[in-house]
Amino acid sequence: MVLGQVVARARQVQPGPVAPAARCPGVAAMMSSLLPTSAIFVATDPVDLRKAFDGLATLVRQSLGQDPLSGSVYVFSNRQRNRLKVLFWEPGGFWLCNRRLEEGTFRWPRRDAVCVRVNRQELALLLGGIDLNETRPRKWYRSVGSGPVE
Repeated sequence: MVLGQVVARARQVQPGPVAPAARCPGVAAMMSSLLPTSAIFVATDPVDLRKAFDGLATLVRQSLGQDPLSGSVYVFSNRQRNRLKVLFWEPGGFWLCNRRLEEGTFRWPRRDAVCVRVNRQELALLLGGIDLNETRPRKWYRSVGSGPVE
């Protein structure tokens, strides 16, 4: 084969699915290490995702009124809702993970507040492209003190 045919054939090969942990080991580590009491906050307003660690930590403190060093997870999206960043602190430093969709958009929570608190399951649905506004949890037993989900 000539070089042009090799390049054309290489372009036809589609990459297989990539495990979530391979895309961003930080998100996989964060999801598996989150305590049930860990808070997850989704910023409802679009954010300039050129911001890095310090810029997003300042945004958490000033706009969301939260402490970025608390161990909570903060999720931000751009205006087009096709990119997001996840910021969280663990002893020793910040984690900052990025996600860019090649097609489509994330369905973001409504802007009823500056940020929305979600649980681990809702975060997984949001990152998986599920519209949280179109889903509803079913009633099921939770441990004492949690109460039923409605």
